[in-house]
Amino acid sequence: MTKEQILEHYDIVDGCWIWRGGLTTNGYGAVQYRDSVQYVHRLMYEIVKGVIPRGKCVCHACDTPSCINPEHLFLGTQKDNLRDAARKRRVKTKLTERDVQKIRKQLLEGKRQIEIAEMFGVSRVCISKISCGVNWAWLT
Repeated sequence: MTKEQILEHYDIVDGCWIWRGGLTTNGYGAVQYRDSVQYVHRLMYEIVKGVIPRGKCVCHACDTPSCINPEHLFLGTQKDNLRDAARKRRVKTKLTERDVQKIRKQLLEGKRQIEIAEMFGVSRVCISKISCGVNWAWLT
């Protein structure tokens, strides 16, 4: 598929340009382009706005993964994208940012991970991942 052909494969729904082609399991448009599978929203960004700098994500302001409307697309870091997802409650989680701040404080005070996990109704592994910076890494 060429970049020009991409412009022929969407429907407009409530301001979003919904991709009519193949989708990933997460709902993102995907096509075979230059010998590899590419996300359509990234290709659309490049068509309209230019090169995507190394290390940048193309994020959706509309929170619709299949949308390729360039007006709904913006650049951000992975940290920006995760923060945006958490703020908009797109990520399923039992914890809030405030909870994570409390958890980190308790960890610094030496409280055991299993005790913190029981207090917040999550697994010890969840607390461990917060402690190691794997989960909620963008929250400082």
